Amino acid sequence: MVLSNDGLVFIQEREYCKLKAYRDSADIWTIGWGTTIYPTGHKVREGDIINQAEADTYLLFECDGISIKLGHMVNANLEQHEQDALISLSYNIGVQAFKTSTLLVVVNKGLPVIEDHFTRWNKIHKDGKLVPLAGLTDRRKKEFRLYDQGDYGRKRD
Repeated sequence: MVLSNDGLVFIQEREYCKLKAYRDSADIWTIGWGTTIYPTGHKVREGDIINQAEADTYLLFECDGISIKLGHMVNANLEQHEQDALISLSYNIGVQAFKTSTLLVVVNKGLPVIEDHFTRWNKIHKDGKLVPLAGLTDRRKKEFRLYDQGDYGRKRD
């Protein structure tokens, strides 16, 4: 499985790139395009600062790793836009979450993928509870449209 250039742009349009560490909506230290753990294995910490080239490198490094891992999990022959959608989803929810998802089972069995297989991943852990976020719901709908229709769209604010 490989992320296309269109898939990379799709992810970048749905992530924010901040060169100084910040706490994301789930209160996790994050930097760059959504990096929480550096390629060295160290977690992002308060006060960390990177440059744009590092942010871009971290994004590519993580996407390459996700692509390889998904390639071992997904048994179906997928179109490029389907691969890009699954990589985008896994970049955001994590490979472990995708590995245990109904979506993976459905894809591998060749069953129809429906929007709910994506939109159910619209929640974050906040104060010990799962809380839905409108922004995540919107992102999941766009990932589903990409998977289902090949619609890379453009981010609209």
